[in-house]
Amino acid sequence: EMAFTMIKIFDSHHIGYGRKAYFRHCLNALRYALILQGTALIVFVHAFLPFFLVNVGSLSVKRLNDELQCKD
Repeated sequence: EMAFTMIKIFDSHHIGYGRKAYFRHCLNALRYALILQGTALIVFVHAFLPFFLVNVGSLSVKRLNDELQCKD
């Protein structure tokens, strides 16, 4: 039996209330997007040059995962 996690498409209480919470959430989401895009570029380069940037992609993903786990 496989356990599935429900993915929320819309949650009106996700960011809390007030403009400050919204803008903080927006900045954090943009930061994560930039980190993920940079990581994708690093992994793309690594795919063609496997001797270059050997651990950078996995370290970036692990660090971001650790940061997001602490946000709960």
